[in-house]
Amino acid sequence: MIPGPSEVAEETLREIGKPVIAHYGPEWVKIYNETIELLKKIFQTTNDIFVIPGSSSSAMEASIESTIEPGDKVLVELSGNFGLRFKEIVEMHQGKAVPLEVEVGNAVDPDKVRKMLKKETGIKAMTLVSNETSTGVANPVKELGEIAQEYGILYVVDAVSALGGIDLRTDDWNIDFCITGTQKCLETPPGLALTSVSSKAWKVMESRRDPIRGWYLNLLNLRRYCNLWADWHPQGPETMPTPTFMGLRLVLKKIMNEGLQQRFDRHKKSAKAVRAAMRAMGLELFVRDEIASNTLTSVKVPLGVKLGDIITTMDNEYNTMIAGGVGPTQGKIIRIGHMGVTASPNYILPALSALEKTLVKLNYPVTLGSGVNTAKTILES
Repeated sequence: MIPGPSEVAEETLREIGKPVIAHYGPEWVKIYNETIELLKKIFQTTNDIFVIPGSSSSAMEASIESTIEPGDKVLVELSGNFGLRFKEIVEMHQGKAVPLEVEVGNAVDPDKVRKMLKKETGIKAMTLVSNETSTGVANPVKELGEIAQEYGILYVVDAVSALGGIDLRTDDWNIDFCITGTQKCLETPPGLALTSVSSKAWKVMESRRDPIRGWYLNLLNLRRYCNLWADWHPQGPETMPTPTFMGLRLVLKKIMNEGLQQRFDRHKKSAKAVRAAMRAMGLELFVRDEIASNTLTSVKVPLGVKLGDIITTMDNEYNTMIAGGVGPTQGKIIRIGHMGVTASPNYILPALSALEKTLVKLNYPVTLGSGVNTAKTILES
């Protein structure tokens, strides 16, 4: 029940465990192209999509490496730990990160973004973590996309813990790079980074002053190989980890069979149930409801209880993993994931029961069943 990597279903593990197939040839081309079309439906885009062997950070870096040149200004929001990662990547590529400070536990304010863009001329791109996993905040992706479009700047969105669980419309919301990974709402083990690339982003890459200083994460280079080898090695120059890719393909089919809106509704209901359960248990939520994520819940560590004791007891005695905070929230909050497979009563209710029993063991006053019964009522409605 941590906010990633998320649980992987048995049927997906069986698919991954089948004999390894080659990452090239006619059979693979058909599988790969079919999977890309499925991804476009889930990304809600007609843009190009790339699958890069590596963590989600590799796609984050590819977006910056391919578009940002020395001295280019990038507006970077710092609402959490992963916003800070974008800042580091921009600076590593000699771009100038223009920071937008955001109080921890709050969302990015579109009005502040607009004011900053008016004040700071020459901004080339803006980054956003759509669903800040370190805090449990969901940022206003659509509204910020409208601002990016208004100012004609690139819009780079980390959708790592959102895509596949939260409605995120790449094309309608003017997202130039929509970035995610397999290990969260897409219910597949870590190892594949995914990004969509808009026509506007391609034009920026094609009009650079200097060539991209890279090969593996150079999107122009990847596109060149994808086109050159389309009929036998369509993913470009990489050796694709085909077992993980086949697991992803199975999950994408499951998502489409469930239906996107039904899946978004399931995650929304799961979040509502967990948050209500936390309140019923007497715990204080870290993020207010109107900006809270639908794929994870963050709650303040109760007074008089050590976070480490909660995590250890739940893991050792109830076989349930939850997480603490990272960065500025380290030691201050508990984070519970409900994404993909775990956004269901079969996972949420046992996890809440384990948390109740753990807190009682640690002498925190909780009525057993208070959170579970509250969540159950919502999940069954």
